Amino acid sequence: MQATLDLRVAPAPPAAASSLESLLHTTSRAYGRFALRRKALQPPEIQQLAERLLTEENPVVRRNLLHIFTRVKFPLDYRPILALARQKMTSGNRLATEYAIEDLQHLRAPAIRAFALQRLASTTQPGRYAGLLVSNYEPGDAALLTALVGRFHNEHTVEALAVSCVDIYRANPTPECAAPLLALYHKMNCGLHRKEVVQLLLENDVLPTEVNEEIAFDSFLPTRQLHRPA
Repeated sequence: MQATLDLRVAPAPPAAASSLESLLHTTSRAYGRFALRRKALQPPEIQQLAERLLTEENPVVRRNLLHIFTRVKFPLDYRPILALARQKMTSGNRLATEYAIEDLQHLRAPAIRAFALQRLASTTQPGRYAGLLVSNYEPGDAALLTALVGRFHNEHTVEALAVSCVDIYRANPTPECAAPLLALYHKMNCGLHRKEVVQLLLENDVLPTEVNEEIAFDSFLPTRQLHRPA
């Protein structure tokens, strides 16, 4: 999640970057991410790219391969991706490590959940690791997420955590989403994210009456449109 939040408007594509191989070698981060995100990959290609990632030594190509699997589920054993996500983050490997962490959002394993819980206990960037619960959520995790919301006050940190929580509860609908989502609702100023939180509360039938009444006057039109007359 964190790495893809950094995406900016991509520059015009270089003339030589039309093929997948060219895209994998591009050092233009904005264009590479933009183009790879939209490259239509067939299952055999995905399998080949996953196998290549395991042996790729070129750091640029490896980083771009990791980016592909932020959008497409890595089809092989999760352990090489987890190992990359665990590595100490430096200025040289930061983006590749963030991509590896994002890759894990699509994969389910007890070791991935344990990694997420370990990092969430001490991180200052909860949005980076909370997303790992998208595929590794367990009943009762609402208490953990609610506590995380309470720990942080920086606007951007809270919004990044909101993105992860929305992804988690889209993938894992449950009435227990009420506590963390309401904590986010009352803490955020971002109209778009508050609207997504309200939408999930409605879908899980846990929108409090007082919030329903309040959103009738929300400054963000899409949120006002979610109001349900009594």
